[in-house]
Amino acid sequence: MAAHLSPRLTDDGSFSLHSAEFAEGFHCRSGALLEARRTYADPAQLERFSAGTELRVVDVCVGLGTNSAVLLELAAPLGLRLHWFGLEIDPAPLALALAEPSFRRQWQPALGLDLLRQLRDTGRWISPHGRGDLRWGDAREQIRWVTAQAAGRCDLVMLDAFSPRHCPQLWSQEFLAALAALLAPQGRLLTYCSAAAPRRSLA
Repeated sequence: MAAHLSPRLTDDGSFSLHSAEFAEGFHCRSGALLEARRTYADPAQLERFSAGTELRVVDVCVGLGTNSAVLLELAAPLGLRLHWFGLEIDPAPLALALAEPSFRRQWQPALGLDLLRQLRDTGRWISPHGRGDLRWGDAREQIRWVTAQAAGRCDLVMLDAFSPRHCPQLWSQEFLAALAALLAPQGRLLTYCSAAAPRRSLA
């Protein structure tokens, strides 16, 4: 196990990790799955898209992959496909999570679990429900790769970095502007953070 990461079971029974390096959990204590649904999947309002639509989705700070796996498992029954882009600096969280039987049991084998295993093993994902690529490295550098392919065309951008206090570089006005530039006219940037400084930068 990576020395700075330790497992946590959140209040809804779902698996998460705590980072000693950032002195924060990857998810809120009330529940990793609950947070993914309430903060990312529900505000995405997937029902506004017609069956057969391919959504362009960017997951910034993939971590355990919980947000994207939840999104996929809700999108697939609606007949939506994902064209997915992921950014993550550290492969350890996903690998550690998938080593835990309780985490694997959270997911449907042909949906969330398939997505996460492919990303861990190859950094790519291909299935009847979509396709995607995971770029390892500093998100401030890797965002250029996403911009070159999908600027102005993304339906959803999920930003789940550690808090501005512990990871200020991913809440800077410059980085938030780069994320905003990815969005299609009706696209949405989704995040848990409600701190004043990021809100001002987004405005």
